[in-house]
Amino acid sequence: MKKSIFAFMALAATFAATSCQSDEEPTLQLTGKPMVINAVAEGIGTGTRASMAYKYDILWSEDDEIYVMSSTDHETFTLKTGQGTTNGTFECQSSPFESGDEVEAFYPASLVDNGNLVWPAQQTTSTVVPMYSKNTLGGTGTENFSFASLGAMLQIVFTTPQADVTLKSITIKDDDATMSGTFTVDENGKAGITATDKAGITLDLGEGVAVSNKIQYFNIAVPAGTYSNLSITFTAIDKSTCTLKGNVTINHNTVGKLTLTGKEFKSTFCTGKAEAKGIGKVRWVQLWDGGPKFAEFNVGVTDGKEESFGGYYCWGSSINKDSNAAFKSGTDALTGTDDTATNLWGSNWRMPTQKELAALLNQKNCICTWTENYKGTGVNGLLCTGKDAYSSNSVFLPAAGYCYGGDVRGQGNYGHYWSSTPYPYESSHADNLCFNSGDLYVSYYYCGIGISVRAVLAE
Repeated sequence: MKKSIFAFMALAATFAATSCQSDEEPTLQLTGKPMVINAVAEGIGTGTRASMAYKYDILWSEDDEIYVMSSTDHETFTLKTGQGTTNGTFECQSSPFESGDEVEAFYPASLVDNGNLVWPAQQTTSTVVPMYSKNTLGGTGTENFSFASLGAMLQIVFTTPQADVTLKSITIKDDDATMSGTFTVDENGKAGITATDKAGITLDLGEGVAVSNKIQYFNIAVPAGTYSNLSITFTAIDKSTCTLKGNVTINHNTVGKLTLTGKEFKSTFCTGKAEAKGIGKVRWVQLWDGGPKFAEFNVGVTDGKEESFGGYYCWGSSINKDSNAAFKSGTDALTGTDDTATNLWGSNWRMPTQKELAALLNQKNCICTWTENYKGTGVNGLLCTGKDAYSSNSVFLPAAGYCYGGDVRGQGNYGHYWSSTPYPYESSHADNLCFNSGDLYVSYYYCGIGISVRAVLAE
């Protein structure tokens, strides 16, 4: 193809700002013609990809894209040649630009989302160093751009003496600053976050990286700034965590290196097991950060199955199906042997409070849905599933019905679960979680009715 058909742009993709040169040649009509960007990656203290070589060369990678926009138009340029080298050729088939247009260019193109600039909150080991360039098109067929870093790279050098730890993710967050989301670019080519929700950044490590007595390097693209209330949470594949806190200043256009040692990983969420009197260890499940750790099945279950109904207990009683004969009333919450879960399962367990059951209704914590024929068991009930880091955790509450006068009614249609909290306006009633196929709410029930108890871990 003849050279005159193309309008060439040479981009020197470097983090150091350099002056741009323009040739005094007759201008070309750019609109509607193919455009080629010859992008030279000169490299500095970090690489394009987060899984970078120790030399920190900036090497163009397969499917790399550059987003170029003017005040009225935009186009995405895709790498055609130069993969794995510092010299890449990017192309678009039909240029929307004209001579004299002021354009801004962003690498990677994914930084621009529906016209907004967005610093990525979720990153992987293939995360790029976000770069930026601004220039005026001369229309000569050859344009020189200098790309500079929009932010910085935080390099975490990490190991732990604790055995058998494989990291699944690293999350950095500052209680006083937002680290991801929408941003703008100042006159120095530096990204400034405009989002205000204090969002952090999570580096997803895929299948995991072993860190036990092994020094590993992790790289996260961050906006430059001073973070005075920073926390870095390392999450293992078993969902145990280690959180380190401190402060750090990360300068624009640099690599900030932190060398950290995780001395102890704690199973602060997810799942675990605790001894229950008479039945051995019972698995518990947590659905949100700081939430209660629910037992996998109801108190009174003898086969260990989460879909089994278990016992029907009056409030403050541990006698199954003894409705209206043995229950407590008053304004005091259940504790000690009056707590059905503690009395039957031991001190590792207790009944949930009204607030803990009500928190299941908050969709910021988890999602609860009426479920029929749970896992093919033929049992209906409420399935509550965690979100984000807890999305693999769920609790099933079977619709066990209720017992009154010794008769069990409503199995498969209704679910009622006691809290340890008395109803403050009627001494013979207590708060409980209620649900059916169309409703989910926390209300109060007569203490002499036998309903289900789902224990939580006592901590």
